[in-house]
Amino acid sequence: MGDKFFCYLDILGFSNRIMDHPTEFALDLLINYNTVLRDKFLEEKIHPANKHSYKKLREISERNSVSSFKEFITQSDSIFIVSDDADVFIEQISSFLCDSFDFNSDAFLNMKDPLCPEKVDYTIFDAQGKIHKQERMDYPLIMRGAVSYGEVIIGATPYIHNGELSYIATCGGKAVVTAVKMAEIHGYGPYLFIDEKFFDKLSDDKKRYVGEIDNRKYFLWPICFITDRENYEIAKMNEIKTTLIKALNLFKAYYNTKVEKYYRDFLDLCIQSFKALFDNEQIDSDLKAIIREQNIDWLMFKLPIEF
Repeated sequence: MGDKFFCYLDILGFSNRIMDHPTEFALDLLINYNTVLRDKFLEEKIHPANKHSYKKLREISERNSVSSFKEFITQSDSIFIVSDDADVFIEQISSFLCDSFDFNSDAFLNMKDPLCPEKVDYTIFDAQGKIHKQERMDYPLIMRGAVSYGEVIIGATPYIHNGELSYIATCGGKAVVTAVKMAEIHGYGPYLFIDEKFFDKLSDDKKRYVGEIDNRKYFLWPICFITDRENYEIAKMNEIKTTLIKALNLFKAYYNTKVEKYYRDFLDLCIQSFKALFDNEQIDSDLKAIIREQNIDWLMFKLPIEF
């Protein structure tokens, strides 16, 4: 297949969710990201980005699409994606990550139990039309991963389902090994790491959104929480504030637990991303104000963030 752009993703904490909680709630995470993929795919088919006459709408539509995904292969909570275009690919991966988190994230905005943010009440109707409240767990859908550039080979491997033989897509190659190793070696936070070959293929505009930690590059994927990148005031009052509150609530809920670092890093990534996207003098004080509004000002002294 030759050299391609490749992305490896998996869900943070998925195995722990399976082992420590009812399996059905953890498996909902797989359903959620597959629903996000399906909706994006269908939206592109019905309303192609290139059909929008207004440039801004065309850019937003393309960013939220999966048009650059030439292959999307899954195995449990692991995802393998292949593309031909670095710039469009990195934005669309970021949008996929943001939309996957947002799928059920309203639960973390107005939490039923501040110490258990995934606990939510659902309203259901029975066969007689009666309304019932049902408590269930909605876990945060946050992923980690890495992107690389190089050899990618797509093939097919046999599998048996219900006693019948069929075939499923599979992938291999140097870029695949590179991305998987980067994601596993560089840690378990919600980062999207970038190898040097992929980085070199990015335009200067996209390189603005690349961070670095311990000589490891990563993409600031939370920039795609923002719909209109040209209007800071609207973004501040909507996506920035909402996303930051969700991230703060999750970090506070999991503070002093074994997964605290995941949510500390997620909060840090969001703040880095918003600052990179809106490079102005006002954003620092606005971010501080949003944090203080949540009555958790003590976090300012515990987060690895420079305002």
